[in-house]
Amino acid sequence: MACYLLRYDTPAGDPSRPHASARYYLGFSADCPTNRNILKRIMSHASGTWIEWSLWPLRKPPALPRWFFERGIGFRVARVWLGKSRRDERRLKRAGHYKRHDLAYRFEQGLPLTGIAPEELALVAEANRRLGIAREERAAYRYRLAA
Repeated sequence: MACYLLRYDTPAGDPSRPHASARYYLGFSADCPTNRNILKRIMSHASGTWIEWSLWPLRKPPALPRWFFERGIGFRVARVWLGKSRRDERRLKRAGHYKRHDLAYRFEQGLPLTGIAPEELALVAEANRRLGIAREERAAYRYRLAA
């Protein structure tokens, strides 16, 4: 089980009202006993190939990531929590203020990165590396289509 936080490049909503927009998505995966599975779940958000969403009765992809995907807005992984439950995800969602959990934001602000397990840091780095490769492949594919 794991929770993950995605930060999108462009916020959804009205840009003139910064508090009425969404830039982060907090997700949960119960079927991630290994780090490879959580990477697969994160990459499904990037590719639009929604894997089995085992906890949703209708097996639909989440609305916010689908909205971003349909508009071609990219994202990066802001944070991963391994060993967290659905209850932990609900607690994080109720607390809000996702920016404080964003590792890149914390680093930019000079805030400490304490309380973060090394395997979680490595997983965030690996996911963002894979997302960068996927972005380059999509750009090359679009370029070939346009030529």
